[in-house]
Amino acid sequence: MKARFLHILVALGFVTLAAGLALAQKYARPEYNECIRAYYDPNMYNWLTFENTCNLALSVTIIWRNPPYGAGTLDIRPGGHAGTGNSREEVNHHGGYLLYVCPDGYAPVESDGRTLVRRPVNDYVCEKIR
Repeated sequence: MKARFLHILVALGFVTLAAGLALAQKYARPEYNECIRAYYDPNMYNWLTFENTCNLALSVTIIWRNPPYGAGTLDIRPGGHAGTGNSREEVNHHGGYLLYVCPDGYAPVESDGRTLVRRPVNDYVCEKIR
């Protein structure tokens, strides 16, 4: 009887571990903002540009701080750069921007795990989309 009970506990442990791994693959911690360097590129009309300084492809969602909240996403390879097409004046007009950075293949969602980030939020997670 003890052996069967132990067998059931071990089986339940594997199911719990598998469920945890599946959840871990669906979400990623949003810990990549420090990988992004912002600058105004003199070689590209002085537009706001972002550089990925990490060795992982990243998806960068940019949202204006003030309404109307425009949003856009740039996929940037390691060491790559991507311009927004926005001048310093346009960025200042919107009160600046907030970045929500996730690994490539993930999108920022609010901490409830359901709502795609399309307005400024304090907390978010990265949800696997592909």
